[in-house]
Amino acid sequence: MMHRLKKIVKQMWEETMGAEQYAMCALTTKDEDRTLAEMYHSMANQEMTHAENLMSQASRVASLMHDEPHIESIWNWERDKIMEQMAHSKYYIDAYRK
Repeated sequence: MMHRLKKIVKQMWEETMGAEQYAMCALTTKDEDRTLAEMYHSMANQEMTHAENLMSQASRVASLMHDEPHIESIWNWERDKIMEQMAHSKYYIDAYRK
C-alpha cells in the first residue's frame, strides 16, 4: 500500500507542476496568440482536475493504511505541501481570466 500511496503522491506533484507550467504559458502567450493561450489555459485546468482526482484517491488509500505507524501524520504533511502548491498553481490559472 505504501508504494501505491507514494506513486499517487508523485503523480499529484507532476500534475500540479504541469498545471502551473501550462498556466504560465497561457499568461505569456495571451497577448500574442489568444488561441494558443486558450489551449494552454484549458490544459492547465485539466492538469489541476487530475491532481484533485489523485488527491481524493491518495486520501482514500491513506485511510486504508490506518494500521501503518505514523501514516496519518506523514499523509497530512504531504497533503498540506501539495495543497499549498495547488493553490499557487491555481493562482496562475485564475490570473489568466483577469
